[in-house]
Amino acid sequence: MAFIYEIDGNILFSDLTPEPIGLADCFVSMVIENDYDNNVFPVIRLKLRLNAVAITRIQNDDNAKLNISLKKTILTEDMNNSVYNYHFKNENFLFIDKDEIPLAEELTDKSSSLFDIEFKIISETDLINNKKIVNGNLIDTDIEGAIQFLTSKMSNKPIVFEPPNNAKIYDQIILPPNNIIRSVKYIDTVYGIYKNGTRIFFDIPAYYIMNKLGNKDLPTLKDNFKNTQISIYFDDDANSAFNGIDDSEDGEGAYYRGFANISDVAIVNYSNSKSEFIGSDCVVMGQNIDGTYKNKFNTSENHTKTRIFQNRYNNKMKEIEIIERGLKGNFIKISLENMDLSGLACDKNFILTFYNKLYAKFNGLYHIMKVTTILEGLAGSSQPRATATSMLYLIKVETDKG
Repeated sequence: MAFIYEIDGNILFSDLTPEPIGLADCFVSMVIENDYDNNVFPVIRLKLRLNAVAITRIQNDDNAKLNISLKKTILTEDMNNSVYNYHFKNENFLFIDKDEIPLAEELTDKSSSLFDIEFKIISETDLINNKKIVNGNLIDTDIEGAIQFLTSKMSNKPIVFEPPNNAKIYDQIILPPNNIIRSVKYIDTVYGIYKNGTRIFFDIPAYYIMNKLGNKDLPTLKDNFKNTQISIYFDDDANSAFNGIDDSEDGEGAYYRGFANISDVAIVNYSNSKSEFIGSDCVVMGQNIDGTYKNKFNTSENHTKTRIFQNRYNNKMKEIEIIERGLKGNFIKISLENMDLSGLACDKNFILTFYNKLYAKFNGLYHIMKVTTILEGLAGSSQPRATATSMLYLIKVETDKG
């Protein structure tokens, strides 16, 4: 089962004359990067084909925004593509870097020409929710109650909240004035929430507060499935066992389904995972100021930095996270075409099956660290249709520590 995407909406201006600019006339591509482990918002880059007049209007209007709907349509075997729903609908986005695009006056001599301009945008709802300042003095409560107090201040988005590992009842939890994201991070730093680290991510369809690994009791959003099954097939190979798989339900109920050729998969071992997933600098965590863990990534002192964790709050959850959790085992980079984007959210269980007995050790449960999706417009379409290419970064779950 494959999906085709349609991008609809308008560029809105505070001055309603002339009329808004329709995205159907200017959409080129959209890149959505969800770095679940390191960021709290998606990084969204929207490329539009505009003339100098349109660019001038965007630059000169401080209240210019976009209203966008991303519709996903199922392509069935008989190409009857009438079954659809929305990844998100009528979401307002704000321009966050329009001052960095080429100055409109530089283009005025070519007013009849079209220019491909890339904008960074952010959800207006997410920005509003993040700006809300909250504080409180919570009496005789636990961490779950404290976080529910914070999430009650947010609006307009469903929230996936995993029950904390820290079930202690506190006489008092003091929340100093701060925005909601920083307040959750404050609770994690001072009291501890999860054993495997806390993930807080404001995605476009929903918000997530959950364990980074070992998710057990996650609720499932309406019309969503819990598992994403990905089958990796091989070309003509005597070791291949791939005979075709349908999209039927398994014993756990319906699931998302993805397929990839082995040529679209990269298996990254522990020794190489630093450069693939973390970057050029190594961060080493120690439990106290007297010792650190051995740096297995890089022996060059010029390219290594060390960060020490001092447990000043006697935070048991953070101790467990640092001592037990590490980037170990197998990592997978995998490219998927025209996947249902709902199946790539960070609350999904990713179950990978390699249809070749030589790769059997890589079968199993994975958790997602990051996904980057590129939506590229289809030339000649009467509607602004796009194909989706998603690059997933996954870590294999060696043992479930709950």
